[in-house]
Amino acid sequence: MNWYAAHHPEGGFNTALIAARSAAFARFTLRNNRLTIRLVSGEEERHTLSVGDITQTLEDIFGITPKPEWQKVFAKLA
Repeated sequence: MNWYAAHHPEGGFNTALIAARSAAFARFTLRNNRLTIRLVSGEEERHTLSVGDITQTLEDIFGITPKPEWQKVFAKLA
């Protein structure tokens, strides 16, 4: 990643919620309100999340505690 990609106003990191995490049994990817779970067995699960689900997913899967003011942004994503 370079500075331009991370800071450009129209770049993906400034226009979308993005999180990823690997575990021993799966890889979790969140982009806006879409959660994808890829299991080591090769199976893939896709979920469309509500505002409350985004908050819970960030906490439970990614270990991120969202700030209350983030709810406005989450509402635009769901």
